[in-house]
Amino acid sequence: MSASAGPLACGVFRSADPTYSQSLILQNAQVLQTAYGDTVADSRLYQQKNTTLYTLHAETGLVQSYLIQGNRLVELDDTGTPGTEYTRISTLPCGEPPALPPAGECRRDLAACGQWSVTETNAARLRRVCEEGLAFGCSRYLSEVARAERPIAEPPEAVKALCDDKSPRFDAKACENAIAGYVSQMLAQSMSDVFGPEKPLPAAVLDGLPELCIRSRSAAGCRDIADALLTGGRIGPWLTTLGNTCGIDGSDASCARLPRTRALLANAKSFTPIKSIPCGLYAATDKDSVLYSEWLFKDKGRVQVLGASDLSARLDEGAIKIRHDKGGDFILRQAGDVLIGTDTYTMGNVYIASEGSARSCAPPIAYREAQLAMDCPRFTPEDTTACCAAGKLQGCNTRGNQLALTGDWEGAANNYVKLCEANIRVGCENLARASMEVDTEQPEARMAAICKKDPRAVACDVLETTAWADAGLMKAFQEILRDTKKEDAEE
Repeated sequence: MSASAGPLACGVFRSADPTYSQSLILQNAQVLQTAYGDTVADSRLYQQKNTTLYTLHAETGLVQSYLIQGNRLVELDDTGTPGTEYTRISTLPCGEPPALPPAGECRRDLAACGQWSVTETNAARLRRVCEEGLAFGCSRYLSEVARAERPIAEPPEAVKALCDDKSPRFDAKACENAIAGYVSQMLAQSMSDVFGPEKPLPAAVLDGLPELCIRSRSAAGCRDIADALLTGGRIGPWLTTLGNTCGIDGSDASCARLPRTRALLANAKSFTPIKSIPCGLYAATDKDSVLYSEWLFKDKGRVQVLGASDLSARLDEGAIKIRHDKGGDFILRQAGDVLIGTDTYTMGNVYIASEGSARSCAPPIAYREAQLAMDCPRFTPEDTTACCAAGKLQGCNTRGNQLALTGDWEGAANNYVKLCEANIRVGCENLARASMEVDTEQPEARMAAICKKDPRAVACDVLETTAWADAGLMKAFQEILRDTKKEDAEE
């Protein structure tokens, strides 16, 4: 196809590989679908520039390019190397293009637009990408606005002074150590941001989000916007944005339950601080469409989820937080008479109290719990060992992690136990994991000893909510896998 040829006609291009039967379907002048057999995998925007066809996945920002050669499309990788070939098997009339917002700087050049999903950090520009109907622009905009609320601190003057290579007293090793300390402190802060609960966006940003959804006309973008509104406690705007989202694409499971959600929250404007852990069974309004469909609140703050072993619930900042095995919390907030999930796994799920369930539970135990101080910003084994010996528990935690990575679980446990004795929850959780590797007969023994000394130690909470009985089975399964791999290698 020459550089002056006209636009591609709509139709179907199919790969020669019969294994996957992959197709590219040009639906209209803007949208291309990828399919495997009769199943559509995704839809992308496309743009033709001379003999190259560029496609953009609006939700991820991923760009794929194809070389146009007559009735063939040849997939190109990032270096321009040709790959899978697709041959036209039919020509079809073009359908009506989707009702997209006006194209802006990003959609006018799809090849360059994909880089915005990775490199662009300007919130105003990303908002404009969102307004072009590109969902990745919406999610990146929300991320950058949130990041602006947690600015990365400039290196302290002491670090700058030590690293001034023009100074007559410049010492490269001292500079290296100072930078390592600073970087590790920033890393610890960023990890806290990643694994901690989502923080509400500023009020001025939340005010403008419903209109941003309307401008974007992107279902995926609007879902991200709705999540941000719910996290910010904007119940009314959240419901309105969900309605707009379903108006764009009604296939999401949340659309079917939206009318009931609206009825349950008709008089709720924001979240109400929770004063005490509830009692009894709370079930999702649509149990078939959500993963975590029931919470059975029991005595002493215990919660049963999906028939599994009990987890531990606590009150924090007016919300119920339930520790899970992924290193974070399920977070439930109250609006009216219902609980609403606001963490990654339960976002937007609405739970109501089941009739006839228990209404009187023993109150939860107030366990002693301390935060891990960032008192040892070092990474070398020598430095972390010295910190731990000096009573700096961040050093014990880091050294424990280092030993665990090498398979020295006994050494890791000896470090983690010091944190657990100081009522640092993550230390007890790490101790539980290490103990299961060291002792499958009585892995809970170390933690039980801590709990025996102080029944209100956080170790008691972790002791009761850890599935110790699974330790032996997991260890045996891992040993079988290792033996199998060894036998395969020897054959």
